Order: sequence, then C-alpha cells, then structure tokens
Amino acid sequence: MNPLQLDGLFDANGQLSPDDDHGTDHTPTMAQVPFERCALVDGKKTSVIAGPRAVSYAELNRQASAIAHALAGAGVLPGQFVGICLPRSIAQIAAVLGVLKAGAACLPLDPTCPAKHLQFVCQDSLTSLILTSAAASRLVTLVSGRKMLADVLVHGPAGGDQVPGPARDDAPAHLMYSAGLAGNPKGVVMPHRALVNLLLWHERVLPRSARTLQFAPFSFHVSFQEIFTTLSAGGTLVLMDESQRHDPKALWKLIRARQVERLFIPSLALQQLAEVVDGPCHLREVITSGDQLRITPQLRRMFTRLAPCTLRNQYGPSETYVVADYEMSGSPADWPALPPVGKPIDGTLITLQPVPGGGADEGEILIAGNCLCDGYLYRPELNAEKFLVLEDGRRYYRTGDLGRFLEDGNLQFLGRIAAE
Repeated sequence: MNPLQLDGLFDANGQLSPDDDHGTDHTPTMAQVPFERCALVDGKKTSVIAGPRAVSYAELNRQASAIAHALAGAGVLPGQFVGICLPRSIAQIAAVLGVLKAGAACLPLDPTCPAKHLQFVCQDSLTSLILTSAAASRLVTLVSGRKMLADVLVHGPAGGDQVPGPARDDAPAHLMYSAGLAGNPKGVVMPHRALVNLLLWHERVLPRSARTLQFAPFSFHVSFQEIFTTLSAGGTLVLMDESQRHDPKALWKLIRARQVERLFIPSLALQQLAEVVDGPCHLREVITSGDQLRITPQLRRMFTRLAPCTLRNQYGPSETYVVADYEMSGSPADWPALPPVGKPIDGTLITLQPVPGGGADEGEILIAGNCLCDGYLYRPELNAEKFLVLEDGRRYYRTGDLGRFLEDGNLQFLGRIAAE
C-alpha cells in the first residue's frame, strides 16, 4: 500500500469489500429506513425529548409520514429540495424524516440566520416550498414560494407509511450552505449513500443505543450525524434550547438532568465545557471534531471524573461526513497532547498529495469513497477546482488541509495549507 494512502474496507475496485459485515439484504439504501425499522420493532420507545415533551418512535414515524403525505399532495417530486425553517423541536425532526420519506431532499434553514441569507439560499437552490411554523414563518416572508406549517401537518393523516420516492442511494438527502463569510454561500449536495455509509460504520463501532444530545446547529452537517445515528439505533435524541448551546454551565446542567450518554461537540465548546464539569454523569462517549484537538489539563481532569467515558476525535469537512476516527480510552493522563484524527472509516479512502515546500511525509488531505458529497450546487468551476480524478480512477475531494500519516497508520491533522 502507498505509505501516503489508507483506506477503510475497500476492495481492488474501490468498492466496499464484500467481506465486511454490511453486504446483507438488510443494508438500507435510504437514510430514513433504519429509523422506520426501529419504529416497527419498538414503537413505544421514546425517540425524541424536547423540554417537557417526549414522543415515541411510532408517533414520530406517524408525524413524519403525515408530512410526507402532505408534501406528495402538494406536488413535491423526488429529488426536489424542501426548505425546513423550524426551531429545535419535535416538529423539526419529523420534518426531516418526512421530507426524506417523500423522496425529496432537506434544505435546513437556521431560524437564527439573517433573513438575507435565507433568501439567498432559497433562491440559489430554486427551492419553492418551505416547511415552517407560525413562530418562524416571519423569517421567510421575503422568500418566494409556498410555506407549509409543519407543526400543523404533523396532526394530519399519515396516508400510509410508504410514499413513492427514489430508491437509489445516489438521490440527494440534504443540501447545506456555508455561512458565506467569504463570498456567496455555496451549497453542498449530500447523497443518501454518504449518510448511510456513516450509519453502517457507526452501527459497527458504536452499536449501543444511547441518549444523545442534539447540539450542532441544524444547518451544519453534524446535526444529521446526531439525528440519524441516534434514531437509526433505537436511541433517544435530546433537544435543547439555543441559549444552552452558548452557556457551558447550562449545558452541563442539561447533560446531567437529561442523563445524556453520547455527546457530539466541537473541540472549542468541549474545552469550555471541561471548565465547568464538577462531578459524575451518564456520559459514555464524547465525540469531537472541528479545530485541532488539544488535550489540556482541564480535559484530562474532566475525563478522569467521567471515567469510563471515552473521547473520540473525528475528522470530516462539510463536503463529507466523518472520514477518520480516533478513540481515546484508558487513563487520560496517558493521552497524547495533540491526538491524531485517526484512521479512515469504512468505505472511505484518504490519500496525501505533496504540496510545495511540504515535508516528505506531508501532503494535502484528499478524500474519496462513499462518504463524499456530489459536489457544489450549480458551481461547475468550483467543482472542477475542488474535485479531481486521480490515476486510480477514483474521485477525490481536495480539502485544503495538511496532514501526515503516523507510523501506526493514524492521520495527523496539521492545519490549513497556507495560501500562496
């Protein structure tokens, strides 16, 4: 194997190896299917908690089917983008599942974003229908097209669980836009196969159902990781108020009060949380990504108190889901100060392309495999710049990140490549 290339469960043709655990008749092609199976198997189990409210798997499935039925009745076609502008709520989760059930793709619209941003996103994506609520509808008044109240639709007829939709894993699951801090935002089209690939790996590595906090902003791709890895495994998704995201003390209080077992959190927010942890809780896995993780004295103290809770460092840009994962367990005193981001997950290939002035073992991180997005919506020039096909015939995404492989095969993230 090329010393600057590692892959996860690929065969010689770049496909998932037939020897892995996933090549069965039960392998889903659409991301909502595992949730639907959980609703059939254990429908009475709690799926989502939002403040004083809780909803079972069966009821959430019914609500999602009601939304899907309404969308089909409104003429929504497979593959179309449907905007979802809702605050954190059970209706928001039902809307996500309902859009996928209808064969359409989700366009998350964060109610905390400026109206000008929402207007641009909807116009750029040609989105003509938005699921919203009476409270949030004022945020999309400037956006043309129809608005449907999801918190009303969930009480409508389900119309049966099956709504005609695409059965191909290359159908889009969601479209997410960058914040647009430099130039206009760009939309990243993510197919079902990328999300399903993540769910299959997650099922193999972290199979236990868990009570999981939904921390990430709705318009960030990690929110779909939180939602679907939880609801696909029979876990319980715990929603929070937006204010709690920005208050470490309130966040810690919520984690303890709701007996949260799994937490996805950016490394910066994790450092802030470590400052206020003052005792045991039910956390068993903390999963972090974003900026380079540094194991500070505060983090060592936090995980010593939370033992046997593990910390996983993950890597994956917005153009993918998770592509590399590194687990830290055992004594936090022995954890490396700058942990690597780990080895490629199943169905993913990572290679390094040399950069001018870089070390012999360093290079730009390139990513290929089932984890990859379809590209940027209506941006052919940008797609040609950021995606390329190498001699092995695979399509790679150029991350703009610098990395190197350690002797044990783990990828070390070295930061962004300096602009020329």
